[in-house]
Amino acid sequence: MIPRALCVAAALLALAPARAAVNEEGPLYATPTTADGIGRVVAPVFVNGQGPYRFIVDTGANRSTLSPGLARALGIDMRGAPRVLVHGVTGAEQAPFARIGEMRVGAVARQGVDMPVIANRIYASADGIMGADHISGGRLVIDFRRDRIDLSPAGPGAPVGATVMPAQMRFGRLPVVAVRIGRVHAKAVIDTGAERSLGNPALRAALMQDNPRLASEGFTPVYGAVGPEARAELLWAPRLNLAGVQIRRLPILFADTHFFRFWQMESEPALLIGMDVLGQFDMLTVDYRRREVSFRIAGARPVEARNERASRL
Repeated sequence: MIPRALCVAAALLALAPARAAVNEEGPLYATPTTADGIGRVVAPVFVNGQGPYRFIVDTGANRSTLSPGLARALGIDMRGAPRVLVHGVTGAEQAPFARIGEMRVGAVARQGVDMPVIANRIYASADGIMGADHISGGRLVIDFRRDRIDLSPAGPGAPVGATVMPAQMRFGRLPVVAVRIGRVHAKAVIDTGAERSLGNPALRAALMQDNPRLASEGFTPVYGAVGPEARAELLWAPRLNLAGVQIRRLPILFADTHFFRFWQMESEPALLIGMDVLGQFDMLTVDYRRREVSFRIAGARPVEARNERASRL
């Protein structure tokens, strides 16, 4: 049984978040996006009528969060604020809650939002994280080619020309799909908030058994939303198969992290798919109502091995 605590995935995953109301007619919002310093999707967000601020759009997060800098800019006094245990990729720690009067993106506004204030390097140049509590009412479309995101009720189906994968919305709003890496079957979390893809030890062992010639490319530190720095090993996977679409020569980081143990994903091959893969798509759709993930890709482009510096997970 999963404990009733706040939990972070690549950015933040929280149990039992509030829901945003979903209009049944037409798009709820369409807003332009930019990229942060490491290629994650960033949308303009207004908080308490101020902004816009830069929030990472994170499909791996069930709860939106604030950076300490934004909390200070909004005049929020965190002294004496209630605290809750937050579980992250690399560990767990206590974090304070801030009560936000309103959080608005485009035409979607939520009032009375409790948001954890997380101090960590995962933000890069962003001011916070926009999680599934703000985007999971229907269907999220990230158009990488046009640099925009759209949120609408579940429509007639996936976009034209897209590859569709059934998804398990695990723990309520965490999109998990079945993939194959080489000849190894694995469960994969679709996480737009993660810079890099991260595999568990069970996946590494299965890949090494299938292909003993796989060689380590060294080690690199990784940082989660909370918890200590972790040490991850870089391996070049032979190929990632997503419903028949193949991305070849994918560098995956491997670490025995708190995330896989907490969510009881340590006993079978599993990974977080980050922006090193998702950023190759022309379009990504997460349909929460239909329980589908779809993507459109012009062609698999090579991804870079960036083990010379730390990765934000």
